[in-house]
Amino acid sequence: MRDPRLEAAYRATEYHVRLPQRLVLRIDQPEARLFPLLAQTPLHCAAYLTACNPASQRLSESENAERMHALASQLKQKGYDFLHGMARDPHGEWPDEASFLVLGIPPTDACELAQDYAQNALLLIAADACPRLHWLI
Repeated sequence: MRDPRLEAAYRATEYHVRLPQRLVLRIDQPEARLFPLLAQTPLHCAAYLTACNPASQRLSESENAERMHALASQLKQKGYDFLHGMARDPHGEWPDEASFLVLGIPPTDACELAQDYAQNALLLIAADACPRLHWLI
């Protein structure tokens, strides 16, 4: 059984994406500004991924930076386009986590990568531009 506090923390998090204009994703809330980004991909989907703080265990900034560099390298090697992001706890109880919005990545590939980095969950975004929390544990 999942910890309800962990579920609440994921749902409260604001998932920022670096674009010319500020874009903040929230779980189960469609974001119309994603439609043009999703339309550029053959599968009309995306995923919001991080390699930071595996299994919700805090690592140092340098360890997280190293993990994010490795994830970016893998995404580039696989040919995925991605935008930099930052997951932010609006209550300030958890440090910001560097993240990527990966465009056009099939859900199975996104889940595999998240599992490789020992993540509890990730956001999957289908053609409806609605980020959904997908648990891996």
